[in-house]
Amino acid sequence: MLLLMMIIPTYAQDPAQACVQFTINGINNGAPICRTDTNEFAAFFPASNPAQVALAHVNFTKDNVPSGTTSNSNPPFIDFKITWDPATVTIDSFAWSGNTSLAVPVPPETNDLECKIDAPGFISRAFWADKEIVVPPGSNDCHFALTPGQSPSVGGEILGIDMTSLFVAGAFANIGWILPFSRIDCSWNSRLCIEKEN
Repeated sequence: MLLLMMIIPTYAQDPAQACVQFTINGINNGAPICRTDTNEFAAFFPASNPAQVALAHVNFTKDNVPSGTTSNSNPPFIDFKITWDPATVTIDSFAWSGNTSLAVPVPPETNDLECKIDAPGFISRAFWADKEIVVPPGSNDCHFALTPGQSPSVGGEILGIDMTSLFVAGAFANIGWILPFSRIDCSWNSRLCIEKEN
């Protein structure tokens, strides 16, 4: 039996998948919203009373393990924006903004975060880099997570081939060039061919 190896070509890994899950006091509010073709997310959280500023808290995590925290303790920050590297699957920048902006260092290898908006605040709007996200009403928390893109498997599959079947199939496929050689053999060895016939 002949064994052949079928090789599967190697491709570059797909970009990281970014998903945001909006919640109300930690309870899922709608389904996760995911993208692989962007690297920016922003959330806007005004207080229900325009004279107030909602306090927001963000916990940076790596695979859901806390690695740092920040809050908008210097109002009037009313939104935040994050960017990430789709290749390394890590958040590389975070900034509060409002009338002014404040960049916050992101702990190394951070790939997700939790945001919590204190009452009377709520997340009223959110955005990817190129479009607005429909935020489920009443959301006051969010969970943002990056996961690695799919990487096609590299390897092969062993295929068993019956040599007898392969030989017979090859012989019939090439009968056109086998017959002329057998005639030449008899013309060169005519005595042998005659003796074989008798």
